[in-house]
Formats: sequence, C-alpha cells, structure tokens
Amino acid sequence: MIAAYGPENCLRFSRPDLLHHVHGINSREGLQIVSSLQPDVLLVYGTVVVGSKVISRARILALNMHTGISPYYRGAHCAFWPIYNGELQMVGATVHECTKDIDGGKIFGTTRAELSPDDDVFSVFARSVIAGADLYLRIVRELLAGRLTGVQQESFARQGIPCNDEERASGAKGSRCDQGRDNPPLR
Repeated sequence: MIAAYGPENCLRFSRPDLLHHVHGINSREGLQIVSSLQPDVLLVYGTVVVGSKVISRARILALNMHTGISPYYRGAHCAFWPIYNGELQMVGATVHECTKDIDGGKIFGTTRAELSPDDDVFSVFARSVIAGADLYLRIVRELLAGRLTGVQQESFARQGIPCNDEERASGAKGSRCDQGRDNPPLR
C-alpha cells in the first residue's frame, strides 16, 4: 500500500497493534483475535462469508459492504450479472447488517456506480467498490451519530427496484422503476 499510495497517505492508518494476518477469519485464530479486540462494531468487506461466531463478537453491530444491490443481486459476480441482464441501473453497492445469510440482513443503504461507455467488467467492479466505499463512510458516520436506520431485506424487495428522484419522476412505462412503486431512494 505504501509503495502504491505513498507514505503521506498511508502512515496515519498504520496500526500494527490492530493489523493481524490470519488464515481465515472463521479460523480459531481469527475468532480469538476478533474476540480479543472486544469490538463494538465489525466492518466487513471483501472476504468469505463471516461465520456467526465471529459476527456475534460485535457488541453493537456487524456491517458489510457488498458490491451488488441487495436483495436483487447477492453473492458473487454482482458487477457481471446486472450487465449480462441489461440492468445497468443495478450496478452498485449495498451496506447491510452482516448476518449468517449471504448478503442478507437489514439494508442501511444502496448506491449506484457511475458507469462509462468504455468500462469493462473489471472497471465496473472498481466503480462499484468506489461508490460503495463512499456509502460505507456515510453509513458509519450515521451509526456513530446514533441516526442509523435500515430496512429488512424482505420489505426492501417488496418495494421494488431502488430509484433516484429523476427516475421516479419520469415514470417511464415498462421501466422496472415506475411511479406505481414506492421505491426506496438511493443515497
């Protein structure tokens, strides 16, 4: 990281007392380290499914940033499937409660990635990560301020595809984002 981004951008985040390399977050070693930290909150991104033994160590909440818009695209390859399905409006990220269910749990926010005509699947994924990181920061700030609210995924799914105000106002016929649905806003 230091070589790529320079010491001036990385050293303030250097915390060897908090950085531990383990062979699997769900391993005995991983569980012991998380337990020893006694976390109030776990912030998860870019790992295998985190087991309930680890998740339960968070005294307040475990959050995950998923590079797909849940509950419509969960699991793996969520930058690929919306492109394949012709649903570019579904490329983005979700911050949700980390539970035993894959990309399940209460949704605290979704966001879309800004795409460019020359994007490939790798740059689309990178754009989802960037958009998701910005959302993750906003969600953590809401949590710290005591203003974090979310929606159960089952309720979220019944509300339809997330829309921004412009799409909601257009109400294009045949659109998966029309005025006939009370869609949750994107952040």
